[in-house]
Amino acid sequence: MQNSKLISILSTFNKQEFSELLKFVRSPFFNEHEQVLKLYEYILKYKYDLSNKNLNKKIAFAKIVGGKYNDLKMRHLMANLLKLVERYLATKYVKNDEVNAKMQLAVELGDRSQPKHYSNAINKGKQILEKRKTRDGDFYYYKFRFEREYSKFIADQRIRTVATNVEQTLEYLDIFYLINKLRYCCELLNYKKVMAIEFEIFLMEEILSHLKEKNYTHIPAISIYYNILLSLQDDGNEQYFSNITTLLNNHWQEFTRREARDMYIFAENYCIRKINTGNSDYLRQLIGLYQSEINNGIVLEDGFLSPWFYKNAVIAGLRLGDFKWVFKFINDNKNKMEADVRENAYLFNIARYHFYKKDFEKVIPHLLQVEYDDVFYGIDSRKLLLQTYYEINEIEPMYSLMDSFRTLLKRNKTISDTHLNNNLNLIRFIGKLLAAKNQTPKLKKLKVEIAKTPSVAEKRWLLEKAS
Repeated sequence: MQNSKLISILSTFNKQEFSELLKFVRSPFFNEHEQVLKLYEYILKYKYDLSNKNLNKKIAFAKIVGGKYNDLKMRHLMANLLKLVERYLATKYVKNDEVNAKMQLAVELGDRSQPKHYSNAINKGKQILEKRKTRDGDFYYYKFRFEREYSKFIADQRIRTVATNVEQTLEYLDIFYLINKLRYCCELLNYKKVMAIEFEIFLMEEILSHLKEKNYTHIPAISIYYNILLSLQDDGNEQYFSNITTLLNNHWQEFTRREARDMYIFAENYCIRKINTGNSDYLRQLIGLYQSEINNGIVLEDGFLSPWFYKNAVIAGLRLGDFKWVFKFINDNKNKMEADVRENAYLFNIARYHFYKKDFEKVIPHLLQVEYDDVFYGIDSRKLLLQTYYEINEIEPMYSLMDSFRTLLKRNKTISDTHLNNNLNLIRFIGKLLAAKNQTPKLKKLKVEIAKTPSVAEKRWLLEKAS
């Protein structure tokens, strides 16, 4: 039973959802089968321990039905309960979406020829929609749907005294379409920069031509995605990036947290592309974006800061050389991460901070406290430890770590080929650095080799050591 779809979905439920589902399953409107209710009540006993051995089909069948076990009947009970669980989730979504609920009510009242009550439902839905802070694609989708339903109602009721609203309906449809078309064009172009794949985006050039002629500055979502798209097409024109940051600063609250985060990521990627071409001025811009996301709560996922965001912000600050900001950032945001990742993230990043400050004697004590349960913390911590041993000239522990690190990388099947090659090349070049120490001709040759190698971790540091 534990491996069933039913238990898999229930394992995501919180206390309130388990309680609401019980009321749902008890309702004869949704469930007419007493044994399905008994099955859920049996599972409910183990809601905090869904891997319990008593959550077994045969044991559950004996408690609920009794008599000789019938696998077909048990599967049928579980399938019926699963349908109720899925219907509960769908009903919960509709219940929480007041605008959609009013929309569906209006449709039903319209079909029942109740013009007075229909108008009330439509107007209530519009009022609720306007009170929302978000002005994303969904906002204009609902605006379009309200106008479309009203247009249909006028036609069905043959109300000739009311002016048609087709023009308004089309306007909201166009805005909804443009927002989403631009958004997905941006995602595809961004993907194209990462993967060497050629594809054609239907109507993109026509839309760009339209946007050059018509002013949509009153629709921030269109303006933001339009500038993101132009920045992806033309990295060299920095005005697009400036437009994006200004628009985000002024309008981020008009989007869901997730969509605002995605918009910021496009801006961050622009900075990273600039930095990778040698324009270090964009490090400050990148840190500014990170700080805005933290200040506005955009980056928080379920109320918590991602350890990877924490790490990326620290790296950007260290590369900029703003040690004061980095130290403050590390300590101010430590407790914003979930408890199970907090200490590891803090220890690793404070160790990296001391490494960049060249306080090498403070690096090792912090790294030795990092737990290596997470494969990437294990790899990153070993890399940093290896670099620290090199800096303080601890030759024996360095060779020992190189051997054990190399073995770990080759044995771990979860590491991608890119990560594997990057880190194996790092180990190889550190070995070559040791062999070429104080031999200028060999070091010059090694520097060229490092520069020409496409896949190598900590390349900037290696080049610095070869110099």
